[in-house]
Amino acid sequence: MNSSYVFGSTQYHIELERLRAIENLFDPASRCLLTAAGIAANSNCLESGVGADSIPRWLSNVVFPSGRITAVDLDRRFLHNL
Repeated sequence: MNSSYVFGSTQYHIELERLRAIENLFDPASRCLLTAAGIAANSNCLESGVGADSIPRWLSNVVFPSGRITAVDLDRRFLHNL
């Protein structure tokens, strides 16, 4: 992990809690906007700044098996295989 990352806390659980709080606040609107933008089966998606990976997990239910998701983040501690 890049040590100059602003939120590069060594306290895993505190950072995960912060990311989950952000997801709880913003994910409902993000899902609505992505749906309105036409994200559907067969879509190819790039998600940057993934955080704790809730949007890529949601996208996987929408676009798989025929679509693709590429997810990137500076801090990869919370990225999981979809």
